[in-house]
Amino acid sequence: MLLLPSEDVSLTPGEMAALQTHQAKLEQWGWRWQCSPTSLSVQLLSAPHIEGKALRKAPLKEHLASLVGTSAAQWSIPLAAVRLMQSKACRSAIMFGDELSHQECTALLDRLKQTRLALQCAHGRPTMAPLACMDAVWECCQMASPKLYVDDSAQRRERIWRRLNVSHLKRLLKIDPMAPTYYN
Repeated sequence: MLLLPSEDVSLTPGEMAALQTHQAKLEQWGWRWQCSPTSLSVQLLSAPHIEGKALRKAPLKEHLASLVGTSAAQWSIPLAAVRLMQSKACRSAIMFGDELSHQECTALLDRLKQTRLALQCAHGRPTMAPLACMDAVWECCQMASPKLYVDDSAQRRERIWRRLNVSHLKRLLKIDPMAPTYYN
């Protein structure tokens, strides 16, 4: 997007070399400039806009610094653009307390299965955490009701896990049903 007025950007020799080496890629992002014939500076005429924010002088210099010493064939996303996208990704995510229909949950899980990093957000933070060690829960269930849990086969365990819910576990383990949990 056109910058009015244009901005003067002073560059190091390495940044100037990166600017010239990666000119086509930088222009694809939306940066346009006019070089000063006598100094290591450029007039920044336009800059990319991401989510309404212009990536002006500082993001350009940051990106040039990351490109110093790389070949023109290499491609990289400006770090400022990555940070903006990461920020927007989490703000638009489903939050605790948001209600989803069964159909929305199913569609979400189907899409999640197709991702490479399904268990972390765009920032790299984990999105899931273990709530219980299921082997320990199984042992507690066996101690609480030995007759029900005699068959320890994997198929039997799986059938039982599908039926278990928090209130069932509280009852089985003789926990006060009104005791607070993270689940209700």
